Amino acid sequence: MRQTKTSGVEDSDAQTALASWLCSRMGHDLVNPLAALRNGVELLEEEDDTGMRTEALQLVGAAAQRALSKLNFFRLAFGADSSPGATTSREDVLEATEWMCEEFFHLHIDVWREEIPRNMLKLLLQMLLLARGCIPRGGRLCVAALEWENGRGIAVSAEGAGAKIPGDMPERLRESSALPEDIHGSLPAFTARLLALEGMRIDAENASDKVTLRAYQESAA
Repeated sequence: MRQTKTSGVEDSDAQTALASWLCSRMGHDLVNPLAALRNGVELLEEEDDTGMRTEALQLVGAAAQRALSKLNFFRLAFGADSSPGATTSREDVLEATEWMCEEFFHLHIDVWREEIPRNMLKLLLQMLLLARGCIPRGGRLCVAALEWENGRGIAVSAEGAGAKIPGDMPERLRESSALPEDIHGSLPAFTARLLALEGMRIDAENASDKVTLRAYQESAA
């Protein structure tokens, strides 16, 4: 049974636990590109052959770009906003998600405006990470904005062989006060808090090798 916060002290403990798990997750995702960067540097130090050094430089460059893209992604997805009401350009979003296209994923983003509000950007990127976890063998990720007269939202779909919603992820996403118990629960717990702050709900659907996550906010008519 997951724990929920019941006091200010426990809430502080929850924030600390959540931050710890998120740091672990980000560290895990950064290990591969940084290890590749180290391998490229070691190859440069050991090799005199021109062809091998050229290959090593290419490895270093690609690994550094991948690590930079991931760091930028995490900054936008989890970092604090320096200016309330700030926006981010669509181009910055595409650049920050570039690394996903290099890990057996095809990514398509169809947003409703050139400048994306930071709070919606955070939700979009976190939902992309959640959807990515639904297709461990790779596949296609699609992002679409949902807007109608009395509401707004984001839909993220993941298509691929064996696409499946992990465990009790939908339940975790609806419990904004639940404490994460492991690294896998850290992202749903963080996203649940963001959804609660924005007054939004999220639905998850799984059918025939496709998972769709829809986060939406209904305003008064």
